[in-house]
Amino acid sequence: AEVSDVHSYTVDDLKQVMEANKTKRKAEITKAERLIAAEVKNFMTWVGSQGAAPYLAALHSRREEIRQAAVEKTRSHPEEFREKEVKALDNSVRRLIDKQLFPMYYSIKEPEDQFEKLKRITALRELMAL
Repeated sequence: AEVSDVHSYTVDDLKQVMEANKTKRKAEITKAERLIAAEVKNFMTWVGSQGAAPYLAALHSRREEIRQAAVEKTRSHPEEFREKEVKALDNSVRRLIDKQLFPMYYSIKEPEDQFEKLKRITALRELMAL
């Protein structure tokens, strides 16, 4: 006899449903593993870049020292340079130094393993005498 909204399944039917669910779960596990691996890599890059923070700050300070020295040297000759020219020089020096240091700033932030990051930070420290 048939009863409405009641269905009959065999053990084989349940096995098929179980296998389909198992396949879906395996696919989701693979996705989750890829997501976790990507996040671990991002985290390790972030951890590695934390050691660079003092050197990036020192690099920024060095930039300001160079810029201020150039401006002060120009200001020490007021008979030769007007304030407008000093400001133009200040902006030009700032842009020039930024263009030179830009690759160094961003090379420190590149994703790479910690050993490579340490080598890059050491090279920056030695190159810029930080």
